[in-house]
Amino acid sequence: YSTNFGIDKRAGHFYSVSGAWLASNEQFLKGNKYLTNLKIRASYGTSGKVAGEDFLTESFYNFNYQYGGDPAGIINQLGNRQITWERAYVRNLGIDLGLFNRVTISADIYRKHNTDLLQRVATPSVLGVPSQFQNIGAMVNNGVELVLSSRNITGKFTWETGLNLTFNKNKMTKLYDGKLSNGYFGLLREGDDIGAIRTFRWMGVDSQTG
Repeated sequence: YSTNFGIDKRAGHFYSVSGAWLASNEQFLKGNKYLTNLKIRASYGTSGKVAGEDFLTESFYNFNYQYGGDPAGIINQLGNRQITWERAYVRNLGIDLGLFNRVTISADIYRKHNTDLLQRVATPSVLGVPSQFQNIGAMVNNGVELVLSSRNITGKFTWETGLNLTFNKNKMTKLYDGKLSNGYFGLLREGDDIGAIRTFRWMGVDSQTG
């Protein structure tokens, strides 16, 4: 529940489900001296994120203006009481592997689909306000996480090692008018990686013309 949203949009309902199979406890693997642990995991769930700024549901006025020599006010933020939670839908499939009671390997494959991302949307010019926040964007992340740990020496002197590798690829799948301003880095477009940078290549200054 968040008061950052309109009165009918404040409650967010999210859920998750997960399961695991400890295969190494099965009769056909019991007593295996090489494979000391084998677990297969799967999960699916949703989560929500509140707006990054406060009071986006409300309209605000600026009275530091004049009209015909008299004090005047303009709308400097057009509220939207229909905005709601940004949502994430996450799928994960993982495996935990133990070898020789010394080496542990964990691998996870995931897909995270974010929807209802808040984005400024252009408004009709008659409103006098250039844009309004709406739940309009979507993005997908696909990735793999690998964790490897080992106990190389045990006893009074111990030596353990660990390695973590992560691969992630994301794509903007939905944007208002197919694009989004990315500050100094130009525009993001549908199909882009969120870290994409578009800018002009600097070629130097023409010494003749400046």
